[in-house]
Amino acid sequence: KNPELSFSFKDFCDIVYELFKDGNFNWYRVAALFYLTSKLVIRAHEAGLLEKIKAIISWAIDYLRENLINWIREQGGWEAIYLSTPTWQAVGVFLAGFLTAIFVMLRM
Repeated sequence: KNPELSFSFKDFCDIVYELFKDGNFNWYRVAALFYLTSKLVIRAHEAGLLEKIKAIISWAIDYLRENLINWIREQGGWEAIYLSTPTWQAVGVFLAGFLTAIFVMLRM
């Protein structure tokens, strides 16, 4: 049994809590959230679990809205990742997660 496919909302929350538990937000951690989401979405897509894909994306969006959106605005919005990130690696991880989510949503 693939553990990613039995991944629950609680599992997602536990990982995201660990990622942000110290209350210090940064673009690397935001990128890590997108990376986690994209990996879970890809696994669910490969298994043909449409409802799981929708749930995973919903969990991530809810977390962004409830916990990160104000921080993102304070940093200057999404375009600030380009201006404040010293490496292209972080931008690459962020874009990979974002594009994966878009790709999967378009195929649904």
